[in-house]
Amino acid sequence: MELTCNLQAIDSASRVRYDELRARLGAAVISWSELADGYLIQLDGTLVTHIQLTEWIGMERLCCPFLSLEMEPAQSGVLELKLTGPEGSKTILLTEFGSYLKSKRNKEATMHRVGFGDLPWTVRIMMGLAAFNLWWSFEEFVIDRFGIWRYLPDYKFGRLCVWDLTVAIGIAAMVWWLSARKGQ
Repeated sequence: MELTCNLQAIDSASRVRYDELRARLGAAVISWSELADGYLIQLDGTLVTHIQLTEWIGMERLCCPFLSLEMEPAQSGVLELKLTGPEGSKTILLTEFGSYLKSKRNKEATMHRVGFGDLPWTVRIMMGLAAFNLWWSFEEFVIDRFGIWRYLPDYKFGRLCVWDLTVAIGIAAMVWWLSARKGQ
């Protein structure tokens, strides 16, 4: 049996749906294990449904008929996809699906939440500047345009004033306080 994929087997109208399903499949990979003749992939059933996986398998069989594609529900919320084929199939599978599999090789490769204090200082400073820019936008489009500045003591219309300094100190204090909370 010839080990080649015919990319023309899926017409251009169906190609958009195929690409969408393939992206869903890639995002749903929880873990994988190597088999003698292929791979067993565990998928998050909340990110790709049984019906979507069945649809993708049907399309994949059109372009790569030498592959054996089997799907089974494993435990609640998890689907197992078995990709196998004749000798040489693993190389093609790794080429086609390697980017999805490599990112899930280690448990350490899974995403985790990063606290504000764990961000680089340049990012924290830029976030503080973005917050101050938000204040200036509010000042320009609300306080100045609607005349609210008349009710703010020591406010200088269109110039740096004590209100700007107060907001800048507050934002700097917030960045410092959030930075001190590493890992939270």
